[in-house]
Amino acid sequence: MPDKQRAGSGASVWTIMRPVQGQIRFAMVLAGLAAACALGALSVLAWTVHALLAEPGQWPWLPLGLVVVLTVLAFVLRLSAFNQSHYAAFRLETLLRTDLARHLARVPLGFVQQTGSGALTKVVMDDVKALHVFVADSTPLYARAYVSPVLTFVLLWWLDWRLALAATAVLAVGMAVVSLAMRGSGEMMQRYHAAGEHVSKAVVEYVQAMPVVRTFDIGTTTFQRYQRALDEFMEVVLQWYRMAGFSSRLSMAILNPLPTLAVLVWLGGG
Repeated sequence: MPDKQRAGSGASVWTIMRPVQGQIRFAMVLAGLAAACALGALSVLAWTVHALLAEPGQWPWLPLGLVVVLTVLAFVLRLSAFNQSHYAAFRLETLLRTDLARHLARVPLGFVQQTGSGALTKVVMDDVKALHVFVADSTPLYARAYVSPVLTFVLLWWLDWRLALAATAVLAVGMAVVSLAMRGSGEMMQRYHAAGEHVSKAVVEYVQAMPVVRTFDIGTTTFQRYQRALDEFMEVVLQWYRMAGFSSRLSMAILNPLPTLAVLVWLGGG
């Protein structure tokens, strides 16, 4: 998929979310604050451990209390962020399905017959449900995914510029492998959705033909269409898995916190 088309697709998703955009932004702000509090708690805890090692006889109760307060605040903010995003997702789901139903009631009947009930069902049910999952779960994670690395990088740069460069190098390698895993993902995504629509159409056609099948004991052709649609869908999934399977697993292993932590511990210990 070209970059312009991919960017337009991402922009269209946020355009669809416009009726609940304010609530989504509020949820993302809460998620960003939760990430900042969690990182602050870890920083204060690290400073507390350092102070204990320097002076074993004195317990810094005030920093320990601050760690507890920041941890509880991070939990409350994170929970509030997901509550807001889920409420927004349910509102958006209701609005979209209502608008789609009203639009389908106005379009010509020929368009409905030509499009097919399977494709329309996928749009009204499956696509709206997929958007619900994105709005409810992904938007707070987007905010955390941006806030946490930026604050961590600033903190590492403040502690030691070499630690910041090392963490950036590990991240750059992981992102390079991710880009390798995402090659051709746009085309495969289109093929995946098209194969899913074919399966939905075949299921609807097979169910609608069931009275005829029971009456005349036929239906081999209809069932074969359903089986072919399933085989095509399975072939697309397997091909996509073979294309990105190894590189995606490798990128997940590199972007896992353990490799970065191992590099930072090695440099810090040296």
